[in-house]
Amino acid sequence: MKLISGLTNLNTLNLTDNRLAIDTEDTVPNVKRLVLSQNALLWRDVLRIMHCFPDLEELYLSENQISEISSTAEFSQSRIAVIDLDSQRQPFSDWNEILKLGDMPNLRTLQLSGNQFRSILVSPSAAIFRSLTHLTLRLNEIADVSLPGR
Repeated sequence: MKLISGLTNLNTLNLTDNRLAIDTEDTVPNVKRLVLSQNALLWRDVLRIMHCFPDLEELYLSENQISEISSTAEFSQSRIAVIDLDSQRQPFSDWNEILKLGDMPNLRTLQLSGNQFRSILVSPSAAIFRSLTHLTLRLNEIADVSLPGR
């Protein structure tokens, strides 16, 4: 990370298909887009890495090992507007895991294609996903989308 932190104009960092051992003591300012696809990451790894990128706006995590989201407190004050969780190697199937991302204040785009969702429960009364404008759910197993109260 020391080499990367010296690149002060770096805006996008693509580390696809690596096996990362990131020193979380370093910070890399100015990186707005981080691509960590195909790195065999778990959610706890993502939380550890997040501290290194304080200006992050887009986070691409497709084809990792994320099947549950343990905590999102680290994201509550983040600028992240885009999260890509497409095609996890241990696919999401429980929509409640995704609802844990609902408190992210700037999240506009959420990509969840190629997982194993069977049903989606959207509650209009819940104060979640307030900024979400794009939701992609291609190639899932969705048979039921419930909109309570409608």
